[in-house]
Amino acid sequence: MSPDSYTGSISTFLGKPSQLPPEWMPCNGQTLLITQATMLYSIIGNRYGGSPASQTFALPSFNANGQPDAQGRLVVICVGGQYPVLNA
Repeated sequence: MSPDSYTGSISTFLGKPSQLPPEWMPCNGQTLLITQATMLYSIIGNRYGGSPASQTFALPSFNANGQPDAQGRLVVICVGGQYPVLNA
């Protein structure tokens, strides 16, 4: 997982959540404050939960318990990579 990854990229990681690089988080449905990951919020908004009124948003949930599956795979999302350039 390169630091050149795009914010919002989803990937699999073969390891424990504690071994993730700081710009990646497990896709476990966790609710974050918008200020914790402003770039990611600008891409996914409240698609997976949270509320603009409470200034929160949620990550997608692919590993509901936040742990790797039986084969050791953890689905993760990049929260601090490059901002993707959107074509208008």
